[in-house]
This record gives sequence, C-alpha cells and structure tokens, in this order.
Amino acid sequence: MTRTIIDSEVYYGISNIGSRPTFNGKYRLLENHIFLFSGDLYGKFINIEIVKFIREERKFFNLNELNHQIKKDKKKANYWIQHST
Repeated sequence: MTRTIIDSEVYYGISNIGSRPTFNGKYRLLENHIFLFSGDLYGKFINIEIVKFIREERKFFNLNELNHQIKKDKKKANYWIQHST
C-alpha cells in the first residue's frame, strides 16, 4: 500500500516495484495505482511513500489470474486504509 502526495493532497493506492514477470519484463520499474484520483500528472513532482507491504512479486499464469490478484490486493489495501487513518 502506498500514500501518494500530489500538490499537497494525500491519496492512497497500491504499487508494484519489480520487473513485471508475467509480461517477461527485463527492467525494474515502479508502477503506482492511485485510488480516487483522476487528472494529469505529466510534469508534476509527486511523492510516493510505501506504507504497508502486501505481497511478493510473482509471475502469473495469465492476465485474468493477475487481475484477480490485483483486486484482492486493492481490497486488502482499502481495509488497511480504513483501519489506520
């Protein structure tokens, strides 16, 4: 779970730091999904804070399996957000 600060506003979400093994990625990346945010972030400086570790990165058999796991990760993150703020 992550906390992202954009223009002094705080948003929560989930992030992945890794190589995206399901897609045979070669490089380590940071992917950040911000809950309840819509807008253009190009050209903005943002601060991403790691708040809670959810799970290890792993390779999934297919995209449906990955999407199912992401839904579970979002549900777990939302639970922690509601019970820690």
